[in-house]
Amino acid sequence: MSDVQTGEVRVPLGRHAEVSFRSWRQVAKWLEETETAWRWLSGAHGPDPANLAHYLPTRLASAKQEVTNAMEGKALLQEAASIFARHLNDNYAPPHPGTDAARQIFEIRDLAGEEAAKFAFALSQELVSFANIGTNQQWRGASLVLNPEVLFAAGEAERFKRERTSYRNAAAKLFDDVRERESLRSEEWKGAVETAASTAATWSKTLTRRWLRTSLKARARERSAMAKLHATDVTFTEKMALKAPVEYWEKKAAKHKASEGVMQGWLWVYFPLAFICLVGMFGGVGFYLLTTPTTSLPPGLTVVASAGLATSAGMLFWIGRLLTKLYLSQHHLRQDAEERATMTTTYLALTEVSAPGDSDRQIVLNALFRSTPDGIVKEEGGLDPNLASALGRFLAR
Repeated sequence: MSDVQTGEVRVPLGRHAEVSFRSWRQVAKWLEETETAWRWLSGAHGPDPANLAHYLPTRLASAKQEVTNAMEGKALLQEAASIFARHLNDNYAPPHPGTDAARQIFEIRDLAGEEAAKFAFALSQELVSFANIGTNQQWRGASLVLNPEVLFAAGEAERFKRERTSYRNAAAKLFDDVRERESLRSEEWKGAVETAASTAATWSKTLTRRWLRTSLKARARERSAMAKLHATDVTFTEKMALKAPVEYWEKKAAKHKASEGVMQGWLWVYFPLAFICLVGMFGGVGFYLLTTPTTSLPPGLTVVASAGLATSAGMLFWIGRLLTKLYLSQHHLRQDAEERATMTTTYLALTEVSAPGDSDRQIVLNALFRSTPDGIVKEEGGLDPNLASALGRFLAR
């Protein structure tokens, strides 16, 4: 029947026994544990009046298969009662291995053997009677299942016998282990003494040779260390000697860059203003000349205006050209200083790995410490006053 409050299902199990389950998983687990515990019946030897070796495994396997099908079909848990009624609701129903009845049968099996345990289970389940007893093992099984006190006493005696036998076996094994280990220690000690003697002789022969080899290596390392120290000293001295020029050229490059920015700003301001002035002057003079009648113009005004405009335009272009040259001068000087600083830094990096040789060192230093140009763009040559030579040079092209 089903317990609605707890969700349990109580299932009858032969001879007025009863088990409770809450899920199909518990049912499957109960069957699996029971089948595993009673699996020994299939291989038990001797007479089997109740044919337990056939009925118990067959019924448990059939019950497990139906439970598996019910779980896969998601049947109600109440179906477990009908499954147990078909397969495990008579005297052939085996108890769970956790029950006292099952533990009693297992103790008989351990004490008197499988045949005795098999008959004891059949007799306790009323599947056989005393009339079916045919062997001494069956008599032992019947006696032990009907007299639990005898079973307990016999079990204690059997356990004491097994423990005594185990103790004797353990003591004999321990004695054999001790004797074997002592023999191994003796052999190891002899081998260690022989090895020590051989090692001492070998060491006495090779000690001088190793000492000489170590001394030679130490001298070689000393010479190598002194050479590295000398190279490091030379590199450090040269680096300190060139550190000041590097800092000087870097500062100089920064100053020229600042001046270059100022001149570039003047150019950006001057040329738009100069263009506006030119447009204003030419536009104003042209407008005045075009709108004023010729009769009212003073004599020579056109010549004076043209000369003034040409002079003003020339002055504006000359100032612009001068500003451009000053800007280019700062630009060239900045590039030269940056190149010198970069070359000096590269040279110092090469000296740390001893890349440049003595013959290359002078070439590099001459390139670094050459005279500094002023950066002013040189004027190109003017027109040749000799018209004939200019014309000949033109035709020679």
